[in-house]
Amino acid sequence: MKVYIWENRLTRTVSILNIMFRKITLGLLLLFFSLDSHAQRKIVKYYDKSYHVLSDKKGAKYYRVIELDAFDHPLQQVKMYYMNGVLRSEATKSYIDTSDFRKDIAEGAAHWYSEKGQLIQEVNYRNNKFNGNFKEWYEDGILKTTATFIDGLLEGDYTSYYNNGNYKMLAKFKDGKLIGKKCSYFDGYSGRIDFFYDEFYHRSNFYAWKLTGEDDFSAAVIPDTGLSLQNNGGNDLFAFVELPFTGKGAFFMDVKIQNDFGDDDAGYGLVFDYFDEFNYSYFMIRSDNMFCKGRKVKGVEQDSTGWQPLKKKLEADEPVTLGIRRYGMKMFYKINGKKIAEGVFVPFIHYNYGAMCQKGNVAVLVKGVYLYQY
Repeated sequence: MKVYIWENRLTRTVSILNIMFRKITLGLLLLFFSLDSHAQRKIVKYYDKSYHVLSDKKGAKYYRVIELDAFDHPLQQVKMYYMNGVLRSEATKSYIDTSDFRKDIAEGAAHWYSEKGQLIQEVNYRNNKFNGNFKEWYEDGILKTTATFIDGLLEGDYTSYYNNGNYKMLAKFKDGKLIGKKCSYFDGYSGRIDFFYDEFYHRSNFYAWKLTGEDDFSAAVIPDTGLSLQNNGGNDLFAFVELPFTGKGAFFMDVKIQNDFGDDDAGYGLVFDYFDEFNYSYFMIRSDNMFCKGRKVKGVEQDSTGWQPLKKKLEADEPVTLGIRRYGMKMFYKINGKKIAEGVFVPFIHYNYGAMCQKGNVAVLVKGVYLYQY
């Protein structure tokens, strides 16, 4: 009998404890949700035209509305407005920096608008990098750019347009690099400008440079370094490519080249309109600070300046950009962007161009070759 009474009291005691526990738990949950709702906050930040944070709306160009939970996580898309209340941008963020929005981390879709409410950019983010389709529009709604990004790098077709709808640029990319080292530009009336380049940063020999190795000369692509030309023989050494280049209309042609070692009186530089060692045009420099431009026809020099001193001394062990420009019937010769000579344009017969080293003892690194053709 005593045992029965003891068990009964124990049962009643446990029941009372369970009821008290449920009440306490419910109270704590209510308190938590109450605190959580009070912890949610809305922040408004004002910015000038350079996106510097301002203390109030005076002088502000934009303002941003941020809603955060108790743990400072954004509750919804973060929106920025023009001061007239028109939406400027909306984006999903996984992290918000209330003092500097450039430190935010974007995830997912984002849109930007003009002050008149026109959509001007649409993009997707992954870990704060462009990822997926990218589009831009002019403020009148005309399509401006279409592209695709993967982890912040251009991938596939890139197309841009003038605001009259004509093409502006066409190119293809792989891992952020131009495929085939070519893109096409257009003027406002769809006149085409092709741009070719090779910077020798890859193992692929994109333009099939005519490479060779002999006892007294060699030409080889060294990835991440350049096109190495070495000549210690009795003949000039040429490394060139054949491109779909007509020489008609205006064009720019550059070679970025660096002297490695050799005799001071051995020239090196740009060769163009090349057919063979007896027929070509050239623009060269020497390490003793001299330059020369001219052409050979059947082995005979024509329109040659002879070796002339440069007014400004070139820096040793630094790449030098030799360039030619055609405007109308004139040719302009430039070193590091500065004109040093000019001449009459002679129509091209051949379309090989590249780099050269004169006979003697000389070694150079060609860092890049570039061609704009209108």
